[in-house]
Parts: sequence; C-alpha cells; structure tokens
Amino acid sequence: TGTPANDRIPSDIIISTTPTSGATSPQEAVRITSEGRMGIDTNSPTAKLNIKDSSNDGVVSQLLKLGNDSSGAGTGAGIQLGAGSGNAGNSVLLSGFYDGTGTTFTVETCNTFGGSQSEKFRISNDGRATIGLTDSTSSSILHLRSNTSAETTLELSTKSNYNGSL
Repeated sequence: TGTPANDRIPSDIIISTTPTSGATSPQEAVRITSEGRMGIDTNSPTAKLNIKDSSNDGVVSQLLKLGNDSSGAGTGAGIQLGAGSGNAGNSVLLSGFYDGTGTTFTVETCNTFGGSQSEKFRISNDGRATIGLTDSTSSSILHLRSNTSAETTLELSTKSNYNGSL
C-alpha cells in the first residue's frame, strides 16, 4: 500500500491463515507496514507492535505471555521499558518470577541515568506489597521503607492541602 516514488512501491507484508473456526478463505493474521509497524489481528497498527483481540467481551485478554522454562527460586521473565535501546541502565524492569513458594512481581528502576537497577516495588506471592527498600522480615500487608532516616516515608495530602507526613 502507498504511493510509488523513486522507483519504489511502498508495501505491507501480510500473513494470512485459514482459521479452524469454519472459515473457508484465508484471513489476515499479521501485518508489517511499510512504516515498520507490526499488527497482530489488526490491519492498521498504530505502534511498533500492536496486538488486538475482539473476541473476549467482558474479560481481560492475555495478549502477551513471556515465560522461562528453567526452574528454581528466582526464575522468571521480565520486560525492559526505557530510553534508547532499553538497556538496564536507562530503563525500568517489570518482572515476574518464582520465589521458592509462589510467584512475585517486582519493579526495578535506576536512581540515575546509566546507573544500575534496584528494586523499588514488590508484590509477593501472599499479596503483601513493599514500596522502597525490601524488608524480608516485615509481616505487614503494605510496607513502606525509605532509603534513609531523613526521608519522608508517607505523605498524606489532598489536591490543595498538605496534611502531614510520617
């Protein structure tokens, strides 16, 4: 698709399949546009990767699954989101992993651009959440821990009023 220019004809790459749902002709499944966007179940992707599902009204669709077939505590998968090529020094890591009992979700960020990632948020297998420094001895459902004793750990306020801090 597109307008020919300079002896080139812009075109999309389209992969079609014939589903087992009774359809008799191939239906578009994947499209890579001439702009470099990839669409799965959409013929007009609006991002570098656009995955669409319209067959699950009323439920959350699992559109992306990442796995790691290794075993043992600490085994899991993650997604790096960030600047440039998304390397650890300039990105956020969202990860899920087996913690020896169940599964845990963590968020790691960098304190400085180009720095190393460290955990800032965790939801453990028992539903307990930690924000700030991880404390494995805490039995709180929600645990907030600052980096230093000089930092405010919790601030409570409304849109226009400062109400106090801990």
